[in-house]
Amino acid sequence: MKTAILSVFFILCIAGTAHSQLHFGLGPQIILDNTILGAQARVFFEHDNTWRGSGAFTYHLDNVFNWSIDFDAHYKLLDLGNSVNLAPIGGLAIIDGNGGTQIGVNIGAFLEIDIADRNGYIEPKFIFRDGTAIAISTGIFF
Repeated sequence: MKTAILSVFFILCIAGTAHSQLHFGLGPQIILDNTILGAQARVFFEHDNTWRGSGAFTYHLDNVFNWSIDFDAHYKLLDLGNSVNLAPIGGLAIIDGNGGTQIGVNIGAFLEIDIADRNGYIEPKFIFRDGTAIAISTGIFF
């Protein structure tokens, strides 16, 4: 199952880069429900000036969740000055934990910030599955 999920993730990333710009990011994630911390790697691709997508793998540093994979679509809504843009997001979450693997729905916002020569991001979102959780991711693109 893990192999199939990761294979689909990489195929989508490679297929999306044919006509897009690709970024890689690293950073922490916190799930406010039970205060679960994780280390996250992110692939971000821009399809055009309006639509973007991202895939993220998070390794959770807790006994409740082992790992999660997120696939999100971004709609670039507005630029807040020259160095900040805001995009609402929606997508799917695949979460592996003590209760088995679950699929959830992500809804939130993606805030991209230009910091010197790097782009940083903050992504608060709701994850709807058996219950609702709030996750906040932040990091830097390379």
